[in-house]
Amino acid sequence: MTSSSIPVSYHVQRLCLLFAAVIGVSGFSQNAAAQSLPLIRDTEIENLLNDYSRPIFQTAGLGTGRVRVRIVNNRVFNAFVVDGRNVFMHTGTLMQAGSPNEVIGVLAHEAGHIAGGHMAALRARIKKDQTRALLAQILGIGAMIGGAASGSDGGSDIGAAGQGIALGGTELIMRGLTAERRSQESAADQAGLSYLTATGQSGRGMLETFERFAQQEYISDTHKDVFARTHPVARTRLSRLRQLVQSSPYAGKKDPPQLSHRHDMMRAKLFGYIEDPSIVFNRYPMSNTSLPAR
Repeated sequence: MTSSSIPVSYHVQRLCLLFAAVIGVSGFSQNAAAQSLPLIRDTEIENLLNDYSRPIFQTAGLGTGRVRVRIVNNRVFNAFVVDGRNVFMHTGTLMQAGSPNEVIGVLAHEAGHIAGGHMAALRARIKKDQTRALLAQILGIGAMIGGAASGSDGGSDIGAAGQGIALGGTELIMRGLTAERRSQESAADQAGLSYLTATGQSGRGMLETFERFAQQEYISDTHKDVFARTHPVARTRLSRLRQLVQSSPYAGKKDPPQLSHRHDMMRAKLFGYIEDPSIVFNRYPMSNTSLPAR
């Protein structure tokens, strides 16, 4: 089906649904998040995440206790912010991250979004673009109605032009939003790495995360991880990130053994509670006598 055969109402409805969805996510309140997301509470895991995030948040100027890390019971690797007071971390991120530094890198990146006021800027941009989109639709619909009223071949040309105005306006708006999103992601990378350097930590965990998901940009959306979709990784962005990580004096610094042990214990707990027993025993066979396995 070509665009010329699609009713005007379809494009208007599609645009309205798009903006409603983005605004709904961007304007997610703390209470709404707590009610609609499958959050889990665990004192031991929360204490560990607080230890991971505290120096990062302080360096980012977010204070102590202002921002909370909330755990979402979801096996997909993902983390996100919707306001300036919460970072939502999927259990899938904690279970898949092989080291504390990977999780800390994700937290540093999300802290960059909060410190940069990216969600507020995005909401303001969407509100402004929504007005522009509606104006484009009005102009396009007016032209199409005028073309239909004329009832001539010239009228059909006017109608087609009207659809072009409506669809072209929407396309330009989406391109603008995409460009701003890429800019915010790059800014969050650089801010996050500055927090890691200021706290004497390596950025390799962040780099490994985005290298992993850069590979997913070449597979279909059906099998693509949420983190890869919500944090697009352009080749130039990844190259810049790699250069910044390698130039850090702490690039080769390892996680303290005690912190790594706590990380392994956390992963074992999550696997034990969330995964099917057969998967758990395959991951931690009886021959494994380590404390996490026990």
